Amino acid sequence: MNLKRRFLLYLVLAGAFAAATVARAGVFENLETAEEAYIYAFPIIAGYKAMYQFNIDKSSDQYKMVQADLRAEPIVLCVPAIEKDRYYSVQLCDMYSCTYGYIGSRATGNGAWDRDD
Repeated sequence: MNLKRRFLLYLVLAGAFAAATVARAGVFENLETAEEAYIYAFPIIAGYKAMYQFNIDKSSDQYKMVQADLRAEPIVLCVPAIEKDRYYSVQLCDMYSCTYGYIGSRATGNGAWDRDD
């Protein structure tokens, strides 16, 4: 089974497992709870889809971006000095799309930067 099919199968199985668990718990007794479940789950599914397109599927036209898996160990991110009249921003966020930091002109300035600064 190729990687793309395996990834899609995992997504379908995860969705089916979540739906079965929620159905057994009787959570979807009203539409409002279903809406809340959708809003909660959407960012992680969209994040995995983006990760697959950006980092795994080399035939995708989206294959180009950087993501770091920090489960095994941390990384050191260094930024070179940027010209004073230029603006740049690097967003740091998790798979739930929660931003936990920025590196850039407004947050850290335009000088060379790494985590030890």
